[in-house]
Amino acid sequence: MQAKDILDAAQKGKTEKVMMMLQQQPDLLHAVNSQGWTLLHVAVQGGHDHLTQALAMRFPRLINAINNQGSTALQLAAIKGHDKIVGLLAALDPSHTTREGWTAFHFAAQFGQEKVLQTLFDRCSRLIDATNNRGETALHLAAAQGYERIVEALLAKSPKLLDAVDRRGDTALHLAVDRGREKIVEVLLAHNCKVTAVTDSGWTALHLAAKLGNLTIVEMLLARLLPIADNKDNTNKDNTNKDTTNKDTTTTAVADDTESPRGGTVASVAERKVATIQRVPAAIAAQREREAKERAATAEEMLSALSPRGQTVVHVALENGYVSIAELLLTHKPGLIGIVDLAGQTLLHVAARTCGNVPFVDKLWQQDREALYALDRNVRTPFCVAVMHYRDNLVDWWQSYVSFDEISNSFLTSKRNETGEERLLVLLEEFVGNALKDVLNRDVLGILFGYIKEEMRQMYDMFF
Repeated sequence: MQAKDILDAAQKGKTEKVMMMLQQQPDLLHAVNSQGWTLLHVAVQGGHDHLTQALAMRFPRLINAINNQGSTALQLAAIKGHDKIVGLLAALDPSHTTREGWTAFHFAAQFGQEKVLQTLFDRCSRLIDATNNRGETALHLAAAQGYERIVEALLAKSPKLLDAVDRRGDTALHLAVDRGREKIVEVLLAHNCKVTAVTDSGWTALHLAAKLGNLTIVEMLLARLLPIADNKDNTNKDNTNKDTTNKDTTTTAVADDTESPRGGTVASVAERKVATIQRVPAAIAAQREREAKERAATAEEMLSALSPRGQTVVHVALENGYVSIAELLLTHKPGLIGIVDLAGQTLLHVAARTCGNVPFVDKLWQQDREALYALDRNVRTPFCVAVMHYRDNLVDWWQSYVSFDEISNSFLTSKRNETGEERLLVLLEEFVGNALKDVLNRDVLGILFGYIKEEMRQMYDMFF
């Protein structure tokens, strides 16, 4: 008998034949296939309950044997979704991890095996919070893969998983946003996850949503902190409470001085009741006011957070060309317009470089006209940036607003890019030509342009 024969028998689930072959030739217990699978792995792969039980009970050392990927038979069962086999093996020894630190919980979450997860809850719930070598919990993996029911089940069993971070500082929310898992984001927000959590590299969930252009998730994150609809509902409830109070007050107006069984007159008892009723809405209002202040503070923290490049969420949205998201964010925090990133670029710089959206750029410029002359770390103005990146629609629009000094400065600071230099020279000629074409003839203009170009080159060499 050869190893191939017993592996074939195990693959077909022939329990009696496998056990008889092992009795006749014990060395066959060490048989493995090309993937490093033992007899127990092969039995699990095929979902053969009886053979798995027989091998595990008779040869327990097979339970923690690993294949070429470092997985045990239990972990393979979790991947394949064989919940009965998982229950059997988990009862014997559930604690083994792969070389990457993965437990059966990790595999069940990664592959969306809900029944396996429920079995593991019953057999080895103490491992639910285990992390792999990257610091990831089962919740991290389920959130990233978008398994809504598994996320709910894990949080029901272990709420502290909600804001757990991996070795990169990612929470489940970060991973869900990064993968665009809108349903998972909704679930995590419903469980009051920390929306302002920052990864080790400086990213918030809102930064990631803005970077990926996911308007739905951006709106969900903002709504978590700025629930406008709830405020309206609360106002209506307050009005209802006021009406109730007024009705109670009217009732007490007809009260008399009859003795109450507990002492005092009926009128005095009614007055105390009214006072209590009046205090309840006041307490509710105070609680709502505190909650609103907390939300506002959290929203301020989230909207003001800076990415690793020192960019606000609006910078990040514009950097990737998502104007609608940038507009939405600015409606909540217009003060972000004046913030510059680590490259010294304002929102006007970024918009001039990436989107070329004239109406949006006009809005930015109208709110901060001085930003038109702001210089970044490369000593470039937004106008210069638009020219260098061939945003001709912006350049054409801007020429009606900029001064000769602005165009000259743009020329001087773009010397490094020859193509950009030639484009700016053309603009310079057009600018001066339009101003002087009615005064000077073509020959005079030619001499003037030659002089200007030479002077500007000399100035550049002198200062740069």
